[in-house]
Amino acid sequence: MFGCLGRLGCLVLLLLAAVAFLTRDRWASRIFGDRGTTTVVWQPVTDSGAIRAGEAVESLSRGSGPAYVTLTAAELASLIASRAVGGLPSSVDSVQAAIEEDRVRLRARINLEHIRGLDDLGPLANLLNRRERFEASGTLDIVRPGLAQFLVTSAQIGDLPIPTGMIPRVLERLSPAPRPEGVAESGIPFQVPESIGDVRVARGRVTLYKRTP
Repeated sequence: MFGCLGRLGCLVLLLLAAVAFLTRDRWASRIFGDRGTTTVVWQPVTDSGAIRAGEAVESLSRGSGPAYVTLTAAELASLIASRAVGGLPSSVDSVQAAIEEDRVRLRARINLEHIRGLDDLGPLANLLNRRERFEASGTLDIVRPGLAQFLVTSAQIGDLPIPTGMIPRVLERLSPAPRPEGVAESGIPFQVPESIGDVRVARGRVTLYKRTP
């Protein structure tokens, strides 16, 4: 009798465990919190951040300088904005940046007149306001000594994603200056000290390494 009750108790426990496992999406986040969602922290670009970024990267040029420096997302964005080859449109404002895992994310408000006439946007162009938020996500790369690029892998205007094939044309409209040799079609080139040899993105920060002779 007791053996039977024991077997029934085990069966009930197994059934309860199976139900709990199958319905875990409904209750796990209430108990343990949502561990699968990463909160993106956007940082505004400021003049003080731009000064710190400039001082940090220039320190790598000194013989007695550090072997590497780290920048926040906002400091990196200020570096890209202030040293972009050909400059950025004067209408670009409210620049912000964030780092998500190994990707850099930039966003700003732009005047959409810069991209009017791009027929490939199709009906998306008719849904946009005159000024809208432009957001780009991608990675960083040192093209050659003195030149780096923000390689855009995805972008959107407002909440509307830009088709991957259209990204180079949108970037070309925003910055029509001739592209330096070696820069990808979807890259935003910016100048860096020739002493910088490598760049890595992780854990919310960007690390720039001094180039070895």
